[in-house]
Amino acid sequence: MRDKTFREDLFYRLNVIAIRVPPLRERPRDLRQMAAGYLRFFSAQCGKRVTGFAPDAQAALDQYAWPGNLRELRNVVEHAVIFATGAEVALADLPDQLSQINANQPNDNVRLGMKVPLEEIENEHIRRVLAQVTTMEEAAQLLGISRGTLYERKKKIGL
Repeated sequence: MRDKTFREDLFYRLNVIAIRVPPLRERPRDLRQMAAGYLRFFSAQCGKRVTGFAPDAQAALDQYAWPGNLRELRNVVEHAVIFATGAEVALADLPDQLSQINANQPNDNVRLGMKVPLEEIENEHIRRVLAQVTTMEEAAQLLGISRGTLYERKKKIGL
């Protein structure tokens, strides 16, 4: 509205009730259900009998941050079904940004608010950021630390 690209009167007509829908990464049960639905749809559309996700592929889906929310999930599952050669989607069938998550050994059991040491949460956050970026500089910038510190943390974590 400030930039005059959206009509103010229309905004107020539409903004009667605001509903907050949490991002996909905050809804792990919904993620699995939606991924399974997309899997059924694309399996039928492609004429394949892909019935589920292998455990490592499911873990990668669970651990990914989903910055693109449902649209990204839909694209990822479609990609996986197209490349799947068996009855289950394998980790290798997923796009690169997901198939490399397990290589960095992220821990899907670490969640914010859990009774775990802060260092463990920080390490997991570093793993997940590294799995989603293309350069160390980008990762360091996102994490708010220097590249040198990031290299030290990677070495300490064992990445």
